[in-house]
Amino acid sequence: MLNTTSITLPHKLTTTQKAARGVIFQCLQKMEMGCLTIIESFHTETKERSERFTAPNGEYSGQPVVATIEVKHPGFYSRILQGGSIAAGEAYMDGWWDSPDLTALMKLMALNMRALDKLEEQGSWLTKLLYKFSHWTNRNSQENSRKNIHAHYDLGNDLYEAFLDTNMLYSSALYHT
Repeated sequence: MLNTTSITLPHKLTTTQKAARGVIFQCLQKMEMGCLTIIESFHTETKERSERFTAPNGEYSGQPVVATIEVKHPGFYSRILQGGSIAAGEAYMDGWWDSPDLTALMKLMALNMRALDKLEEQGSWLTKLLYKFSHWTNRNSQENSRKNIHAHYDLGNDLYEAFLDTNMLYSSALYHT
């Protein structure tokens, strides 16, 4: 029997997601070649929303460079802003966005690396700040030391049973060379 789980996606952007979308759209306006259409299909109360970014030069080698992205998850923009191109790939694998022509999209992105590099820079300061805050909250104070030790060393017997003998003993050999 097939087990299924259904989840309900939020159908509106949060304030943070709107801000991330604004930063991304601002960077995309700096494209130098081609035309990119972004369609948001996660809206359920309203019709799909779309945004088009057309660069001053829409052609490459005499051919128009046109691509479309369908955003299927409202968290897409925040994820891209925080994780850059790696997050874009992961979001694609998770089904958060799609494109009817990935080849055209990759070509468009390659032609506009300068604008995309600006996007990576925009998100990197935020990621660094969040990482530093996370590291600070897990610092080795007296109260956090026990929690940190438990998280790193109390791994349970399942792991050790995989590579220790039945008596749960480490063994080693000494070889004279």
